[in-house]
Amino acid sequence: MAGGPDIGGGGLKFDTVSVLYANLLFIVLSLLPFHFRKRSWYRRILFWYYAVINSLLIVAVNLADCVYFRYTQKRFTADEIFFADNSNSVQLVLKFAAENWYLLLVGAASSGCSFGVTDARSHPDRPCARAGFITRSIRDCW
Repeated sequence: MAGGPDIGGGGLKFDTVSVLYANLLFIVLSLLPFHFRKRSWYRRILFWYYAVINSLLIVAVNLADCVYFRYTQKRFTADEIFFADNSNSVQLVLKFAAENWYLLLVGAASSGCSFGVTDARSHPDRPCARAGFITRSIRDCW
C-alpha cells in the first residue's frame, strides 16, 4: 500500500493538533498557579468545561462527519461551515438527526462513558465506571 505510513502519520498529527486546540483553554486553566485552582467549584467548572467541549468538538463532530461523508464522499472541513449559513440549515440538521437517531445514542453513550458518569469507587462493576478513567485521573491530580 503506497503512501500508507504517510497518510497515517498525517492523520495522527491532524487529530493530535485538533484535540490540543479543543483542550487548550482547559490545559491553560489547569496550569494556573493560583490557590483557587484547588477549590471544588473551580474543579467542577473545569470538569464540565472539559466534558462539554470534548463531547461537542470530538464526539459530535466525528459522528456528524460519518453522516456527511455518506452524502458528499468527502470529509467535513471548515468550508462547509460557511455554506451552512442559510435558511434551511437547522431543518437539515434535524432531518439528519432523525434519520440517524442511532448515532445520537452512540454519541450520548460515548460521552457518558468517556467522562465518567459514574464513580468507579462506588460502582466498579459498571462499564462506564471503568471507561471514565481519564476524568478520574484528571480530577485525582488536583
